Amino acid sequence: MGSWVIAVVIVAIGSSCLRFHQGKRLRGAAAAGLVIAFLCYLVGAGEVFFADPARMCEPTVSIPTWNRYEEAFLPPRAACHWADGRTYDLVSPWVNPLLFIALGVTAVCLVALMASPKRKGSQR
Repeated sequence: MGSWVIAVVIVAIGSSCLRFHQGKRLRGAAAAGLVIAFLCYLVGAGEVFFADPARMCEPTVSIPTWNRYEEAFLPPRAACHWADGRTYDLVSPWVNPLLFIALGVTAVCLVALMASPKRKGSQR
């Protein structure tokens, strides 16, 4: 539950980049998206880097010993896999969705920024 607080803080920090002045909304939204994506990536990469599979994937009474550990830094992923098909993700579940949503918002804003001068010029 505490992990979601970090997501809210990241969105709040990124939202501080928003500008509501005429003509600067897209730039502010692109900057907010980049800040949110960067912070999400830092959190996810940190969770991958500091993941300790020997401790975090240790067997319990009901779950036998894990047989495979997988990690990647792009997108941030660290997971323990068991022979019976169960998987335990060590990266918070909000990291990758928020990362890719922020990158998508940034891409849309940048495309709109690049297209807007052309649109204004063609109307004259």
